[in-house]
Amino acid sequence: MASHDTIILERRFIPEGTLVMRQGDPGNCAYLIQSGTVSVYTEKDGKKVEHARLGAGEIFGEMALVFDEPRSASVKAVKDTSLIILTREAFKQKLNKTDPTIKAIVGMLIKRVGKANEKLAAKN
Repeated sequence: MASHDTIILERRFIPEGTLVMRQGDPGNCAYLIQSGTVSVYTEKDGKKVEHARLGAGEIFGEMALVFDEPRSASVKAVKDTSLIILTREAFKQKLNKTDPTIKAIVGMLIKRVGKANEKLAAKN
């Protein structure tokens, strides 16, 4: 029997060609790829630009764990893909249980990414 401290992470199978998340949609979770391949892309003025192809062991949607902002890109499975879903709440629970040094480093990284995003947004 799992202890009450255990965080259960949802798993999801995504068939090839299926949209996992859409640019502009709200986000509250990240995805860890167990197997398969996804395409990360943006669309502007009817043009699709692929930014990355990600595979097993890689994560996408991680900004939603710390920032309450719309998704900055769309992600589609280009092969059958198995994902582990990490919600913002599960991330916070895991972070709260971690070593204080790690917690401080993650906190600083979050602040720096936030400032970098603000600068980018101001340029556009």
